[in-house]
Formats: sequence, C-alpha cells, structure tokens
Amino acid sequence: MDTKVLDPKKVAKKEAKKAMRANQKKAFEALKDVIAKSQDQAVQKALQAFVGLKVERVAGDSNPAYARFVKFVDEKKSVTEDVVFKEFKVGRKDCAGFIRKFLKNCEPKNRVWINFTPSDGVYKVIGTGAKAPVEYTGYVPTDDMTDLKTPSAMK
Repeated sequence: MDTKVLDPKKVAKKEAKKAMRANQKKAFEALKDVIAKSQDQAVQKALQAFVGLKVERVAGDSNPAYARFVKFVDEKKSVTEDVVFKEFKVGRKDCAGFIRKFLKNCEPKNRVWINFTPSDGVYKVIGTGAKAPVEYTGYVPTDDMTDLKTPSAMK
C-alpha cells in the first residue's frame, strides 16, 4: 500500500484557504441581498458586474450592440467603416448582421435603412420607415412570419 505522508503546514494552508473561500461566499451572498433590496439604480449598476445580478433594463439603457450600431450610424447619417471599427471593434460581416437583426427586431415604423458601399467603405442612412427605399440594396425582412412548428402549417 502506498500511503502519503501529508505535510502539516500544507494541510493547514489548505484548510485556511477553504475557510477564506467560505467567508468570501458568505460576504458575496450578503452583498447580493443588499443590492437586490436597493431601489437605487445607480447602486445596482455600479455593482452589477461584480455581483452578477441581472438589473432590469431601463428604457433606452443597455441596448444590444446592433441597436447601438444603428443609432450611431443614424446620428451621423454617413460614417466610414474605419470609424465604426474604432467605436465598436466590428467589421463588415458583423455590421451586416447588426443591420439585419435591427430590421428584424424593431417595429416596421421605426426601421432605419442603412446602405453599405464596399468600394468606399461607407455606411449611409438612406431612409426610415416601414418600406425600404428604392435605392436600398440590403436585407429586407418579410412582414409575414412562417410558423413551421404548428400542425396546420404542415397541411
């Protein structure tokens, strides 16, 4: 039989580390309780990353990346891909996905139609509203949704 002889100093160090982690866990739980009970949004936002609690979204707050991208381009009306990369650290493929997601997820009346010109690398707002402008060359969402999971759709 192979029996290990444990160093008492290592065993004591390991036990101290376990006790420290248990104390940290208790403190962490107490902090989560305090934040959850707090009505102050600033406190919840400040400690959100540390604690990992989900704070409910306030209107216009913590938008998804695609919405921030479209808002950024809409404010500037025309922007180069270099500026977009400096601001968001995304390339052409990601931006195309952002535009597509925005068009799919927003209400038709709030759509912002953004064209991209590959030769100059410019994103340009060419219109807003439910209908795509004539000069728009990108993704156009369908207004009717196809439900493939219902039995009536299989007939």
